[in-house]
Amino acid sequence: MRPDEDREEGLLEKAVRPKGNRPSGRWRGLGRWTGSLTQRVRAARGLPQAVFKITSWNHSSGALWDRANYVSREGENEVETESGERLQSLIELEHLVSAWAKDPAERKDRRLSMSGVVSFPRGADEEKATEAARQFFQAGFGANHDYFFAVHKDSKQFHVHVVVKAKGHDGTQLRIGRADLADLRQLLAEKSREQGLELDASPRWARGLAPRSSSPAIKGMERRGVMPQWGKEARAALDEARAESPSRAAVSRNHYERFEYARAAGIMVRGMEQLTSDTDRAKAVVAAADLALYAEQMPGVGQEPPAKVRAVTRLTEQALRASIHTISDPALKRQAIAARARLSSALEPTHERQLDRPGR
Repeated sequence: MRPDEDREEGLLEKAVRPKGNRPSGRWRGLGRWTGSLTQRVRAARGLPQAVFKITSWNHSSGALWDRANYVSREGENEVETESGERLQSLIELEHLVSAWAKDPAERKDRRLSMSGVVSFPRGADEEKATEAARQFFQAGFGANHDYFFAVHKDSKQFHVHVVVKAKGHDGTQLRIGRADLADLRQLLAEKSREQGLELDASPRWARGLAPRSSSPAIKGMERRGVMPQWGKEARAALDEARAESPSRAAVSRNHYERFEYARAAGIMVRGMEQLTSDTDRAKAVVAAADLALYAEQMPGVGQEPPAKVRAVTRLTEQALRASIHTISDPALKRQAIAARARLSSALEPTHERQLDRPGR
């Protein structure tokens, strides 16, 4: 992480975190999405999402070998193990797969391995992305599981495939639930940011998006050309119906998240009193404006934010006008004014806008 980014991280966390938002995840002690100020700022700025998907669980040696063959592109791609060893040929990879398959298990129907993929946004630096994936695999699985991975560059998005041995060094089996996947996405985003790749890992509901209308299994069938009985037309109709007539729970969740973004903006404004440098003040103004603007324009059900959200964003916009005048550096002040102007333009005018000048 660059020094200026690390400084902003500390700035955003100066405000007191609301009660009940302490990290509680169990995956490597990282913690799940808590809705902290830093996390909400990333979501509000629309950073690309960290993508880690489980593509399959392999139960037989044949399935494991097919997956290893695919990951290595039949030996064309170099394969790297958890220890850093580079496998240059299919023969080396075959020896590794055979050793995994021979490891005795307590159950005949046990899982031999998990196959997953990490994807990065288009245009991401490939060296940085590869190192981010390497650090992610090591932090996420290396303490208890063997694995190997290979880079794929033959698609629009740079991605890295990984195969993890299901049986751990301590004899336990690898199990990854939905909550664990969320934790792993957080870990991937963290390792990516350490390499200078700005990624977010917020849940869909925190970005105003509805739950996915079909399961990963159905999506996998569609990718293989196997059409589920209900078909794409039925799924599209269901999505349209949900958008036209959202459930009470969906509306309530959307309004709650909007208010949390608006409240986070208010916390940023109150915290500005503790800041002493123009750089910190300008960053705080921009972050507060981004949060309040997202509270106003967050996608999802409903066209207008609730009244209590609008009330908070108006107060934030007014407070930012006063805070900007405490910034003396001309360049930083222009950045702050531009951020506040974006928020002002999204609000319905309640009075005649006046030029920013001392005393206003």
